Amino acid sequence: MKITPVNCNISFQRIQMKDNKGIKIFDNLKCSSDSRNFDEQNVSINPFARYNYNNYRIEFKNKKRGLTAQENIGLYPWTDYLFINNMDSFYERCGLGTCMHLINIIEMLENKIKNFKITSKDSAIYFHSKYKFEPAVTSFEDRKKLLQTIVNDRSNGFEDLSLTAQRLNKYFQNRISWQSQQEFQKQTNKLLQEYIKRALDKKEIDKHSFKWTMDMCLTEENVRKNRDFFNGLFKKHGIDYTI
Repeated sequence: MKITPVNCNISFQRIQMKDNKGIKIFDNLKCSSDSRNFDEQNVSINPFARYNYNNYRIEFKNKKRGLTAQENIGLYPWTDYLFINNMDSFYERCGLGTCMHLINIIEMLENKIKNFKITSKDSAIYFHSKYKFEPAVTSFEDRKKLLQTIVNDRSNGFEDLSLTAQRLNKYFQNRISWQSQQEFQKQTNKLLQEYIKRALDKKEIDKHSFKWTMDMCLTEENVRKNRDFFNGLFKKHGIDYTI
């Protein structure tokens, strides 16, 4: 029989949660990777000793190779954000990155946080997109650089996106009002999302790479919308959690 966690109406799980100064964190758990060499992972979460209680380190370890992955997170319920400060998997294509995202989703939902935000390095943008993260770029300079990436991509099937990026750049380059900037941000993120989606659908991500970092966000709304997808991943990796 599955146990309903306290103060949470969207999940049913056996994972034991404990309170750390008003923030729920899991009390160690196990999961499995995609590799036979990394069959079972022991996952722990601990507050930073030198920082305030909203910062945590999550570590993945197995018996054979010790530390296999780690990340630092910031949990800020009063701002409705969970931030990833760094995310390191020491072995590629083992499913450890996927497991880290699933662990973060548990922390996000159990603490009723609405947004899970990460600044993705250029080579990981498509990886995060596969797990329903969307562009959330706010910096004006970052928007310009990312738009120029699309402007320069006139390859087959992406011509219309390149033209749209050109129009956005031209229209907003001399419009500096707050309203114009907000619209620029909205339209740029929408275009970036379409560009990423098209590259994924065409299975051509190597041909449409980025040269810049990108702020990305996974919302609670998107998690709920894609609960079947995430529940399948929880089951696949042996994590006893259901959205």
